[in-house]
Amino acid sequence: LDVAVVERVVRYIEPRELALRPADVEGVVEVDGQLVPLVDLRRRLAGGVAPADAQTRILLARIAAELVGFVVDQVLDVRACERSELTPPPPLVSPDAGTPVYVGTFRRGSDLVMLVDAVALLDAARSAPQGAA
Repeated sequence: LDVAVVERVVRYIEPRELALRPADVEGVVEVDGQLVPLVDLRRRLAGGVAPADAQTRILLARIAAELVGFVVDQVLDVRACERSELTPPPPLVSPDAGTPVYVGTFRRGSDLVMLVDAVALLDAARSAPQGAA
């Protein structure tokens, strides 16, 4: 995610489930007295969910005026990336291919990192089929 939208990273908190929620939304958690919806990026991007463990984190992101939590397996580091370091995503996962969540790639050492668009992730979560809790 763009570091500009991430407010902070917190340890995973078991969410309160909600009935009739979009399938990608795990539920809500309370952070500093505010209810925050949790979107599970593991489910959204990888298609499955591993049980939460000691490494699982929540990225609290401010998108417009809305605070949203994105659940991830772990956070390895947080760093800025220059636009000049970004290369377009592969054609099959580019915004033109109907998957606008990927906006580019960059290298972190020998690792390839896919940069995702938080707004597109939130829009996809909102439009996911409803699930029951």
